[in-house]
Amino acid sequence: QAVVRTGSPFESAIALDVRQYDPAFIHDEYPPEIFHQNFAGIVGSASPAEAGETVVFYMTGLGPVDASGLVKAGFGCTVNGVAAGVPFAGLAVGAPGFYQVNVLVPAVTPGDVALACGWDVNTQAVAGLWVR
Repeated sequence: QAVVRTGSPFESAIALDVRQYDPAFIHDEYPPEIFHQNFAGIVGSASPAEAGETVVFYMTGLGPVDASGLVKAGFGCTVNGVAAGVPFAGLAVGAPGFYQVNVLVPAVTPGDVALACGWDVNTQAVAGLWVR
């Protein structure tokens, strides 16, 4: 609990939920911007990702990093429930507080599928990803 003393008769204790990990995708609107390999455009319905392609996106809330700026072990992503390779998940260069995540898209049923990233079902973020 945290209590802020203001001298007001209306102050009270509140419960704060502080988490080591609270992953979230970076976006101005849903869905978040997910970039094609080598930043060759934004993935979307008119330009879906391909199986075998590495897509790039940005997140917050991935917690502490190691000495080389990589997120802690155990972080992973799935695409439509299929484990996806994560060749890089670490601090985003020139963007304090943000993490860059590169994900290798596995072969899945085409369409708008779920991209889930985190440590487990309780500490993950989910977004849509268009796949061809």
